[in-house]
Amino acid sequence: MNRQIKTRTAAVALVAVLGAGLAMSYGAGRNRSCTKRFFAMDTYMEITAYGRESERAVEEAVREVQRLDELWSTGAAFSEVSRINASGGGELSEDTVRLLERAQDICRETGGLFDFTVYPLMRLWGFPTQEYHVPTEEELEEVLPLVDASGVCLDGAEVSLGEGQQIDLGGIAKGYTSARIMDLFRADGIASGMVSLGGNVQVIGRKTDGSRWQVGIQDPDSAQGEVLAGVEAEDQ
Repeated sequence: MNRQIKTRTAAVALVAVLGAGLAMSYGAGRNRSCTKRFFAMDTYMEITAYGRESERAVEEAVREVQRLDELWSTGAAFSEVSRINASGGGELSEDTVRLLERAQDICRETGGLFDFTVYPLMRLWGFPTQEYHVPTEEELEEVLPLVDASGVCLDGAEVSLGEGQQIDLGGIAKGYTSARIMDLFRADGIASGMVSLGGNVQVIGRKTDGSRWQVGIQDPDSAQGEVLAGVEAEDQ
């Protein structure tokens, strides 16, 4: 009888120890973090995820950023955007169709203040090559008529540009990219994470301690990049 009681007691104790170990393992897995810093889309980026699959999620996110960069980079001769700019049109991938549709929407919503056909003007100022040049009034008058998104026709996956037009989707590409990263995070069960794509910040959930993320806003007049204000964020 005593032996049976001792055996049962030992068994209960073993289950308790195993249960505690599993709970600790679960907690450690849930708070496991992974951060990657890298250069893409002409800027420095940082991606952080917390969870059991944090490493896989961050690696997938980095690959996705690189894939989209290869599609939309105006500086890469063989990117999809460069091909369209060189030929004046052609067939687009699904991601580029979605981004271009969104660019057209924002152009309409802003009354043309956001215009994705601005690339000839970017080239005139020397931004793509970093060979900067302040254009003359005559140069501006020659190039400005090319900046007109109404000259772009998107029909399904086929796009055609107006005569001499070129597009640059960089103004909204990082927003689309961060949203794609959030989709990947959710698919991997990541409930807490942050992406900073050259100052374009998006967060999923809250921090692991339950508090909201604190996103700092740099003072544009500070040479040292001092923080002017902060924003609490959750799933934003």
